[in-house]
Amino acid sequence: MNTEHLGDGTDIDKPEIWIKKFEKLAGMNKWSDQETSDVFEFLMSGRAGEWYSNKAKMVEWTSIKKEFLAQFSA
Repeated sequence: MNTEHLGDGTDIDKPEIWIKKFEKLAGMNKWSDQETSDVFEFLMSGRAGEWYSNKAKMVEWTSIKKEFLAQFSA
């Protein structure tokens, strides 16, 4: 699950697919909202990493997901 190219037109997965895979991983690992948010932050790189680092620290997974999809979905 690579976010290096999310939103630059060369990404392998569309943001919706990436989120779906990430949520599947979170569910399989039985992560809490806090753990899901922490792992999401850890995986951010490239444009997605820059986007996330410019955000106020978000903890609630549903808010992070909503803002991520708003930013990177076509």
